[in-house]
Formats: sequence, C-alpha cells, structure tokens
Amino acid sequence: MEEEKKTVDIGNARTAEQINVMQQIIAAGDDPFSWENIAKYHKREILKKGAFWLVTENQWPYKNSRVQILFIYKENATTISELPGDAFKELLEFTQEFSEKYDVLGGGLCMRFGKTEYSGATVLHLHAQLISPEENTQCIFYIGSQQQKEK
Repeated sequence: MEEEKKTVDIGNARTAEQINVMQQIIAAGDDPFSWENIAKYHKREILKKGAFWLVTENQWPYKNSRVQILFIYKENATTISELPGDAFKELLEFTQEFSEKYDVLGGGLCMRFGKTEYSGATVLHLHAQLISPEENTQCIFYIGSQQQKEK
C-alpha cells in the first residue's frame, strides 16, 4: 500500500473551525493551497496573483494581528530550497506593496517550511505571511509543534 501524501497537519491547528476544514481536506486528499483548490477551502478574497505567488488574507488570523496577509506559492513546494530566486524577488515586491497598502508600521514576514513537527505549519504547501500586530499587543507566530490552542 502506497503511503498517503500528507498535505495538512491537523495537530498544529488552532481553532475548531480550522480543524473542521482540515478534516474535510484530509478526507478529500486535497492540497488546500493548490491554486486549483484555493476557492474550495479558502473563503477570503484573492487580492493578487503573480507569476509565483497568490495573495490573500489569512482565513484564521493570529490573536492580536491587525494585518495578516498570506502569500501562497504557485507550485506544490514544501521547502525554501525549491524556490527560484525570482520567486523570492516577487515575494519581496508583494511584501513591500501590501505593507504600504495596509499601512504596516512594523511586523514580520514569516515562512515555515519542511517537516511540520519542526515548522509548526498546518499546511505543508509553501506559504509566507506578513503579520503586523495591533498597537501595544503581542502577536505570536509559532515555530515547532504542540502549539497552544486559541480559545
């Protein structure tokens, strides 16, 4: 029997709604971030598509985030070593564009990659996030497994 290809890690999910959607993804065997499947599971507006990245808002933003923009890589890659230099260039350009558009005064550009027990990712398909917290708050971006569940 061939091993199933893992596309999500439900153990790193933070909310009940996210777990419910991930159970549907697992049952269907889909890659939720493939550009063909994005509308099936992701209910936020697509803000832009480039040669390498699709831009949208995070469907399950982190507590205290004012801005959480999601950049989803076009190909089904799981590690940063799979990205060509032009993809990094476009990611930088999109980060600059959306930082200005959303008046990001400070924050982080975050990307998890590789095995989810190290990265803490819920979706293995490579993606990055531009995150800016509410003023005078802390927004936590987890790296590693055993994330604390949000209430």
